[in-house]
Amino acid sequence: MRSAGLSGVKARYVLNLAEAVASRHVPLDELHDWDDAALVARLTSIKGVGVWHAGLFLIFALNPPRRLPV
Repeated sequence: MRSAGLSGVKARYVLNLAEAVASRHVPLDELHDWDDAALVARLTSIKGVGVWHAGLFLIFALNPPRRLPV
């Protein structure tokens, strides 16, 4: 990841997210059933994932019509 241009800190944050998905702390196959608040709370519990990142995930990954950027 460093050779792709990520700083050491950002590379660690990407690994934190990957570990959360691998351990099913963030079960990608179930997230479409969660309400927005629960999903944001779970994502932001991962070091390096903030509210802004969680909002982008809601908009672009889950993509339901009711979600618009603030």
